[in-house]
Amino acid sequence: MTQFTANGSGLALRLKEDTSPEKSKGGVRTLNYDMIHLESGETVGFILLRVGYTTEVVRYNGHIGYGVEPNWRGRGFASQACTLLKEVAQSLGMDVIWITCSPENWSSRKTCERVGATLVEVVDVPLEIPSPSHERTRCRYRWILY
Repeated sequence: MTQFTANGSGLALRLKEDTSPEKSKGGVRTLNYDMIHLESGETVGFILLRVGYTTEVVRYNGHIGYGVEPNWRGRGFASQACTLLKEVAQSLGMDVIWITCSPENWSSRKTCERVGATLVEVVDVPLEIPSPSHERTRCRYRWILY
């Protein structure tokens, strides 16, 4: 499995699954990674990258989704993992990443800001668009990679 390590961060990403567009929920290739704490070897969360620019991804569900296990939260692992994933996205020809989150999810909003993403707008998600979090309102953050 592929592993990416940040200099001095103590976190690595290990590729868990590479899903083809036909088998993914958003109709784009999806790379799913485990976040690995290097010192302990424990999986501390997950992060995924949706590769492509469909309306569903760009406007509602975002290119990146992540979650950190409760006992590992508050240590900056989500933003570190996003930074590691930036390299992957760039290698796949992506120059802009959209990250969406609930307006009430202040931890995710801080993560977006920490990596340099900018809040563009808050949108209502149409009922016909499946939302990973089942929420009908999403903040849209744009992260310019270059």
